[in-house]
Amino acid sequence: LGVPSRPSTSPLKALQDDPCFVFAAIVIHKALNTEELMQVTHFPEAIVRHGLKQGLNLGLLWRDESKRYRIQPSWQGTLSSFLTSKNMIWDS
Repeated sequence: LGVPSRPSTSPLKALQDDPCFVFAAIVIHKALNTEELMQVTHFPEAIVRHGLKQGLNLGLLWRDESKRYRIQPSWQGTLSSFLTSKNMIWDS
């Protein structure tokens, strides 16, 4: 049995701040739908949907059966560390 390797932060470094704020909201709240993300981030729908699309394309997000977006477990550590380094989330 092998332990899966942690994803690299390289794809995250090319992202603008808006998608990172969308991801930070999901990390903080565990799971949000599009409307909830718009309320939490105060971003228009187009920005939220663009961030979600980028997250899905990178494989760091998944959408559950209730249409709520969550962070892929394999990305949780990498994404949390990256967002912490950008001061978008804080360790408690």
